[in-house]
Amino acid sequence: MKNFKTISYCLMLMSIGLLFTGCPGGSAGSSGGVTEKTYSDNEDGTWLILIHFGVDNNIDYAFEENDQIVTNYLQTLESIEAADINNVLDIVVLMDAYNTAGNFQDGYYHLTGGTFATDLVTSITEINSGSVPESEDFIDWAFTIAPNADYHVYSVFNHGGGFADANIAGTYGIAYDEDGTHNDSLSHDELGQLTEYVKMKNGNNNIELFFPYACLMGGVELAYQVKDSVNFMTFSEENFPADYWSWEGLEEILSNPGISGANLGKAICNSANTYFRSVGRSFTLATIDEAKISNLANSLDTFAEQASIYIGSNQTRAAYFEDAAMNAIPMGNYYIDIKLFMNNISVRVPNLATYASSALHDLDDARVIFRAFDADYGYDSRDYESAGGLSVFHNTWAYKTSDYEYSLSLYNNILTFGNDTSWSDYIQTVMAQYVSQGDSYEPDNWFNEASAISIGVSQYHNFHIAGDNDFMQITLNAGQDYTIRTSAGSEYADTVLLLYKSSDTSTPIAVNDDINLANGNYYSKINYTPSATATYYIVCIDGYECLGDYNMEIVTGTYGSSFTSDITPDFDYSKIPFDFSNFQLDTEE
Repeated sequence: MKNFKTISYCLMLMSIGLLFTGCPGGSAGSSGGVTEKTYSDNEDGTWLILIHFGVDNNIDYAFEENDQIVTNYLQTLESIEAADINNVLDIVVLMDAYNTAGNFQDGYYHLTGGTFATDLVTSITEINSGSVPESEDFIDWAFTIAPNADYHVYSVFNHGGGFADANIAGTYGIAYDEDGTHNDSLSHDELGQLTEYVKMKNGNNNIELFFPYACLMGGVELAYQVKDSVNFMTFSEENFPADYWSWEGLEEILSNPGISGANLGKAICNSANTYFRSVGRSFTLATIDEAKISNLANSLDTFAEQASIYIGSNQTRAAYFEDAAMNAIPMGNYYIDIKLFMNNISVRVPNLATYASSALHDLDDARVIFRAFDADYGYDSRDYESAGGLSVFHNTWAYKTSDYEYSLSLYNNILTFGNDTSWSDYIQTVMAQYVSQGDSYEPDNWFNEASAISIGVSQYHNFHIAGDNDFMQITLNAGQDYTIRTSAGSEYADTVLLLYKSSDTSTPIAVNDDINLANGNYYSKINYTPSATATYYIVCIDGYECLGDYNMEIVTGTYGSSFTSDITPDFDYSKIPFDFSNFQLDTEE
């Protein structure tokens, strides 16, 4: 298979080490064709840097214990404070650690440029990272440290997931507290409350720079949520790598205490760009001007209204938007890059090119800087450098078939952007009209929907939408040799076969991508001899997202003895486009 693209489950858990490999390249001065905008600085002043360290999860008990990643971040902050010979900044930290690991004590810290442990001012037995009142308590304390600071940076560090995956506070956003007691986080609405609270404490002056330092926080939804309390925001629209880089850009304050939030955000983005290119790690990071977000929201709203009118009840037209979204670098499961999506619309739907261009203009106007790097990591070499730095929510039928559909009513209820614009109405129009034409075995998109297949009987299947996958089940007898194979239908398809035992649906027992990659045979074949008579699941994936159809057959005997059922080198089954690890069969129905 030439290139295996997936609709991957949102990788909310960052990973340390060589997550991405490849040689750094490109210019550190620009990426994605984006030029830095020029902003004037403010008058010299003093700064209060508030940092919410929510590591009550595997960042502490895994990343810290294995690689001292948090220690490295704290040392960066301490070194900035140590270099502050003119006393222009105060750095305060809310630490919520995984206390059983014993790495850090929960509490409030005022950094002195020395050792983090000795900078503890207020010890707290246990902090809930997802609690607004507890975060406000920290903010109250921080303003007693520097009540008269002229400028403020508010940064929340932790895992991030955008607004996806409901929890007790409404949705996940950032600062996951996973100690088993709280299981909480800060949703977009709660981040809006906290930025408003910092603004209130600051005499109703906006936060100069807000930096939600985590994966998948670069959506227009969050930017819109905090627009009235923040001047500039820095964030990543994609997964952000954990590595030995953190807040290095803050050191610019020391030489320029009047630096604007725009120029401070540029310094952070450029610092990250220099570092991650040097180590070959993929990343995206942008800074946006919050004063321009309302214009972008309005242009997206107008586009959504016109798109709904254009689609109407026309399935073919709806498919244009599905295709445009699927080719706009999905960020996690629910978010797409706005720039790439609007570029795709301009090509696929010329009738709406004017409205797409308006959205692109307002996106460019709001964006201060965008930095990205593509590390060319195997099958998932995404063109991040051509993206625009800001994402927006978009359900698609392909996500729906993998059980990754987000509730539009929830989107409207929990997000100000969802309530204030017609964006979700447009998505509903696409979803309602893009009715797929599946084969006779649909729906068969999950284990509990698996269709029965018999020995020696060929079944016709098709990949009716991008990212389709077909589940089948059969009883295989111990000691009998079997060949499970796909073959050509009427249209080209690129299949991947996975075989699972019904007693363990977390890991496939055999996988094959291509029967003969070198000679262009992208169909699949598994030879397997069960050690026990049991029910088995066969999963066939649209590996290249090229649609098409295929014939599926299971026969007794071994055909093509040169092939083994080992995983072929060009396929990593851990990157399959759905997460089976927590699946349990529903035995009640």
